[in-house]
Amino acid sequence: MTAHVIRTWSDYSYNINYPTKKVLPNLNDLIKRYNTIMFCPLHFQEHVIGYYAAIADDLLVNPGSFYYVQRLVESINQALENFRIEYLLRNANNELSLTHLIDPLTNIYNRKGYFERINELMLGNEKCNVILVSCDMDRLKEINDTYGHSEGDIAIKAVADAIKTGCGKDGICARFGGDEFILTVPYNT
Repeated sequence: MTAHVIRTWSDYSYNINYPTKKVLPNLNDLIKRYNTIMFCPLHFQEHVIGYYAAIADDLLVNPGSFYYVQRLVESINQALENFRIEYLLRNANNELSLTHLIDPLTNIYNRKGYFERINELMLGNEKCNVILVSCDMDRLKEINDTYGHSEGDIAIKAVADAIKTGCGKDGICARFGGDEFILTVPYNT
């Protein structure tokens, strides 16, 4: 059995089937008790996430009641749409904030990201002992000139992956320039 709503008023027309068990498990009892039950879908991120059920004896007889329910559902859907937009904006802003801190080729910090992380580390610890390793790739220009820049990128990524593995979860690694890397690992004496 499905709940079936059909009603046409001037510019509003609805003919929608809803699976009864998903909407209201006790729908048959409600139909016996009330003259009208109207279901309106609630949308979030292009998905129906629930239903608003309006139950009344005069809902479809009294146009004012119908419009009130319709406006309420529109308001709920607009609030959900606002949440969706805020969610998307927050995610986009988080991604954008990372783009100026992360090197896109190696997916490790760039120079700016490194300095921000080091400042956070040092501010939290007055006496912070660290191991600092700086390295420069030899012959990157030779790789680029002989095999092409895509092979040079592969070499840069391989070095970045090795440095990332070497610094562990507490370390901070960054690509400082074209072929320059830095690794900082805090330690206790």
